[in-house]
This record gives sequence, C-alpha cells and structure tokens, in this order.
Amino acid sequence: LIVGAAFMGLAATARDLVNERPIFLRERAVGLAPSAYLGSKLIAFGGLALVQSAIMVALVMAVKPPPDSASALGNGIVEIYLAVVATTFACATLGLLISALVSTSEQVMPLLIVTLMAQLVLCGGLIPVADRAGLEQLAWASPSRWGYAATATTVDVLEKRPKPPTAAVPPTAAVPPTAVTPPEGSAATVAPTGASADAPAAQQTPQAQDATAGPATAPAGNAPTQDAPAAQDAQIAPDPSGDDLWVQSAGNWWLSLGMLAALAVIFTVATGWRLSRTGSGV
Repeated sequence: LIVGAAFMGLAATARDLVNERPIFLRERAVGLAPSAYLGSKLIAFGGLALVQSAIMVALVMAVKPPPDSASALGNGIVEIYLAVVATTFACATLGLLISALVSTSEQVMPLLIVTLMAQLVLCGGLIPVADRAGLEQLAWASPSRWGYAATATTVDVLEKRPKPPTAAVPPTAAVPPTAVTPPEGSAATVAPTGASADAPAAQQTPQAQDATAGPATAPAGNAPTQDAPAAQDAQIAPDPSGDDLWVQSAGNWWLSLGMLAALAVIFTVATGWRLSRTGSGV
C-alpha cells in the first residue's frame, strides 16, 4: 500500500510543472501569481489522492482481511486510508518539487526512478533503518518511512511478526529401578509353613529375578526419537529487529501523520520558492 501510494503521488506530478512551464511563464507575464498557480495544483492533486487511495485500499481489503485493531481512531480501515492519502499527497508535493527543479521533461525519469527506489529502501519494511546512524536520519525526509510507520502501528505489526524459536529439550533416558535386597529373615526370604516344591523359585531375591529376566528396557514413551533434528529445522526463523515507531499507540500514529503533513509543507514551500525564481532571470 505505501509503496503504491508513493508511486501514485510521484508519477502523477513529476512531469506536470515542467510540461506546463511555457504556459506558466506566459501567464506569469500577465500577472499570474506563483502561489495561486501552485495552490491550484495542490487542490487538484489532493482530490486525486483521495480518489486513488480509496480505490487502492478498497481493492486491497477485498482480497486481504481487514485489520482487527486500531491505534487512534478506533477503526483500522479508516486509519490505513488516511495514512495512504497522506503518503500519496506528500509524495505528490515531492513530485512537484522535482518537476520544478528540472529544466526539461527528459530529466524527470532518472530522478523519478531514483526517488521511487529511495522510498522503497527508506520505508523500513525492506531494510531496517532504525538505530542506524545516517540511514535513519535520511529516512526522516522520506514520506514512505512515516506512511509505513502509520500503517504498521495500526495493524500492530510487532505482535504479528514471527516469534523467536524455542530451544528443543533433549529427551531423558529412562533409569532402570534399583533392586534392593531385603534383609535376611524377612518375609521375602522365609518360606511359609507348608510350602510346595516350587518354594525355592518363589524365595529368589530380586537380584536373581532381574538376572534371569534380562536387562531392563526403557519405556516406549521415554525412548528418544529420531525426528528431533527435523523438528528443530521446522522452527520459525528469528524475528527481525523491530522499530519503536511500529509500536501500537495513538501517539505513534499521530506522529507519523504529523510528519507526513510537515514534509508536504516543506516540499510545497520549496516548490513555491523555485516557481517564484522561474522566469525571473535566476
């Protein structure tokens, strides 16, 4: 969802301003304000982000089970939809900035591909970026980083990731019972009065009976099995390192949405500054 949102936002706007630059320069010569021109673009692409995000979330929820938890609004689907909308709009403003910086439309495609790959890498789902000096700070400027964090805290991804394996306990061998010789003169060694001719066999000590019966065998239930290595191989692999932004809480969700809004404002201000310099001889 988040990578798709980043693609939708960037692809929709990356060529827009550079393709309309001759029209913009002509209209600006007769009094068009760059802020009004940029504001019309934001309104148009904001509405497009709402529609595109609704369609994409609906398609995903049609084939995937909806989230059974929520962080801030009490409805997981609504939280995911708002996170996708915010990510799409923030990436749309980033695409407008790219379009304002390049000189020709042919320069857009290399920057678009690099930016999309950066969104994929810096989101944190493919490569861990938490607690990595340099990479984590670079990810702060990536809309996909905060969009992924918002959806991760909604679905509580830390509780759904694989758990670490448990160590297999080796089976213990059965210990044969220890034979105890009763003292002489006890009831086990003294034949009763009137015993038959089989009395000597009944008067045998436990050691003699064990010797004639053969070695003791361990019970079948305690015998070690040969499938222990296979059971160990079937254990789940260790879980990946988590991210503090993925912990399910309303604070993390609002922080992620706030950072997406802040990035959209920063990209918009930078785009407006660049438009104000376009055609002014700079």
